[in-house]
Amino acid sequence: MNTPIQNGPNRNDALRERKLHLAKLLYLVDSGSGKPTNVETMTINLIKAEMGLIDSQIKKRP
Repeated sequence: MNTPIQNGPNRNDALRERKLHLAKLLYLVDSGSGKPTNVETMTINLIKAEMGLIDSQIKKRP
């Protein structure tokens, strides 16, 4: 079954909420004391990449 295409404003709101959620996760992971582990470093990089993707999607939409 195909999912219906979402309207622009609703989609933008969902993207902004997702970005806010990722920012909170980034804060939790990045706020640890000491040197981050390899898993933490990869997680931080992935969250930042996802946030960049969301930013580009928001900019493309009117």
